[in-house]
Amino acid sequence: MTRSFYKYIFIVLIAVFFVFLFWKSERKEIIPQYSDDVVLFKKGLDGDSYQIDLITSVLKPYKNDFEKIESFSGFPADKKTDKTDSFASRIFYSKDKSQAIVTLLVVDSTASPSEFDGSQPIIEKKEYLCILSVKQCQPSDLLFSAEEAEKDIFWFHWDSSKGLFYGHSAGEGVGNSSPVVIFDANKKTSQKTSGYGLEYYGEKRAEVPSGAFSPSLQKFIMIDEGRGENWKPEGGNNWKLLLYYTNKEHSDNLSRPFHSFDISSLEKDKYDGVSSVNWSADEKLLAIGTDNRIYTLNLETGQISLKFEDKTKAKGGLYWDFNNLQFSPSNRFIVFVDYVYSADDINSQVQILKAIDLKNSDKIYDIISDQDLIELITKSGNIYD
Repeated sequence: MTRSFYKYIFIVLIAVFFVFLFWKSERKEIIPQYSDDVVLFKKGLDGDSYQIDLITSVLKPYKNDFEKIESFSGFPADKKTDKTDSFASRIFYSKDKSQAIVTLLVVDSTASPSEFDGSQPIIEKKEYLCILSVKQCQPSDLLFSAEEAEKDIFWFHWDSSKGLFYGHSAGEGVGNSSPVVIFDANKKTSQKTSGYGLEYYGEKRAEVPSGAFSPSLQKFIMIDEGRGENWKPEGGNNWKLLLYYTNKEHSDNLSRPFHSFDISSLEKDKYDGVSSVNWSADEKLLAIGTDNRIYTLNLETGQISLKFEDKTKAKGGLYWDFNNLQFSPSNRFIVFVDYVYSADDINSQVQILKAIDLKNSDKIYDIISDQDLIELITKSGNIYD
């Protein structure tokens, strides 16, 4: 063979090598390295918690240290007897995570569990206020007083520095609905939105989607889907996003919204609705989740932008987990869980944790997938049984 032939082979091999390096680098690239965003989620039927880095895809177990309250001084020891059992039904953390209210239920363990939810008759309810820094608990009635004052309201947030509880109507047959109520545990007084209630109370209804309260608790939103006397069941209603302020700088009461945004363009059919929202850290941008779409709303300009549309439909009418979406810590990404069919088994569903890169032409990345349940969580630590 001639020398020119070997030279040709050498050049070809070099070219193939560089093509391989380029291909490998393209395959390794998951997300441009802009930040160290980490999100939390639960995976599997056992509900184990994990954290994943959106850039490196490094997956680590996540342990919520807040869940060790049962070992705090002053927290009652397990008093299970032959006839009773006790357990924490709720751990409710303050906004700054410095305190927690624990609701303890004592139940009749001799009674047959309810066929509806497996519960047993409640003999006694106890409440404890726990200070996390010193790991101490003491009997309390803070949450009980809020529940007694507003019996139809479920409390979702608590600002311990101000003694304020934030909640709205919620529950079986009600959904997440107006009115929104703020209860002052110090003054034993309540403020609530007016003009919107429950339909069967004679007032038109507004929806309060998951994530409605801003991180600072100084703002919240409700969705008016036109469910009043002129509501059209076939669709084509005038949707409004109602923005409220809770601080006195902008509002002395909750009688009317600070601003109303026309979001009628989000209604695509008569079954559509806003299921969840999430606030950016600076509270200037709102992510909005409907049945099969994700939008952003700029609260300064009113601009609405479509960021994701799920054109596949899973069994049961589910497109994606529209009850939960999150901004990443840097606000660069919107993270959500998508439902798709397995490529190997069309009867098997796969959950994929996805991220929308708002600063890279809304490119969507698959972060992790699993056939078991994937559920986004936050560091708030609020636990419900």
